[in-house]
This record gives sequence, structure tokens and C-alpha cells, in this order.
Amino acid sequence: MLHVGKYYPPVPGGMERVLQLLCEHERAAVDSRVLVASTGRKTTADVQNGVPVTFEVSETILEVTLSQPVLPHSSAVFVFDAEGRARLLIQPELGAADIAADLARLVGGA
Repeated sequence: MLHVGKYYPPVPGGMERVLQLLCEHERAAVDSRVLVASTGRKTTADVQNGVPVTFEVSETILEVTLSQPVLPHSSAVFVFDAEGRARLLIQPELGAADIAADLARLVGGA
């Protein structure tokens, strides 16, 4: 399972620590990996407490066209294809028809 975050320890912060704890605890059950922004000038790879972490330097902004907006204080699940395009969006608050539309978009290759 790939977790994508802004930063990861040793960068301080609450979300960074939550991501670290999540990955460390789920390692027993799943192949958990982390991809985060680097605070340095080069891409580096490390293993912290058994969790492979890649600190990536990139000037690319992830831009995704959504069939439904992701509202504040909500969550969403994205599936990406081999080219890095978001192929599927599932939000818990969406109804079955909205999820079916995203599945149809995925299967249809749009």
C-alpha cells in the first residue's frame, strides 16, 4: 500500500507522525510504503522502522479532474493508472449512482 503525504519524520508535525504510526503498525499485515516531498535538494530513499520511505523532489503539481468535488472535512479514495492519472474516486458520502459513474469512467477508459 502506497501512502502519499506532504512530509514524514524527521520533519515535525501531527500528520507526519500519524502517517508514521499508521505505516509502522500496518507493516505486519501489508507491504506499506511512503512517498513524500523532500525538504532537501535531491530524491532519497530510506527505511525507517521497517517502512520504506521515498523523499521525492518534484516541481510537479498533482492536478486531478473530479466528477464530484472533495468537500472540506471529507475523505476520498483515488486509484491511479500506470501513467499517474486518477482513474477512480470514491467518497464515503457519495451515493451508489455517483460511485457507479466513476466506475463506468474507469472501465470506459475516459
